[in-house]
Amino acid sequence: MQTLKGKVAVVAGATRGAGRGIACMLGEAGATVYCTGRSVRGGPSPIKRPETIEETAEMVTTRGGLGIWAQIDHTQPSQVKALFERVRQEQDGRLDILVNDISGDWNFDKDILSGKRRFLQSHQNLRCSISLFHVTRAARAQHCCGFPHPWLAAVRKHA
Repeated sequence: MQTLKGKVAVVAGATRGAGRGIACMLGEAGATVYCTGRSVRGGPSPIKRPETIEETAEMVTTRGGLGIWAQIDHTQPSQVKALFERVRQEQDGRLDILVNDISGDWNFDKDILSGKRRFLQSHQNLRCSISLFHVTRAARAQHCCGFPHPWLAAVRKHA
């Protein structure tokens, strides 16, 4: 059932894991999904994982939605700003769903279980800052087009 037909979503961190799964389910429900992340064909992640945002966008489309990939480093405000401007222009200002599932390619076993508490704190601070920036950019892009604020969803990874 295409309950999200006509809805537009941005999934930050759609390359793999929960972000990929959420993007695919939004596609299955009929949404247009902007799949964002850093890993693209020919340009793997720093930890050399094989998944790419192009693959995720194709999976979204295969499931009945429209998958659109965008290579974005979410730690770079200018790239995030450009993403939301692109979505605003391509979708006539519409953005209904925003999912933040960025991870930064950290290794749970190596970085967390080894007791690197400072790493965890800095990583969580970065994720919170990026989430706030996403929400701000999305709200500004929508507000200028007269749409109400989107349904915003934040995803936090758990081991």
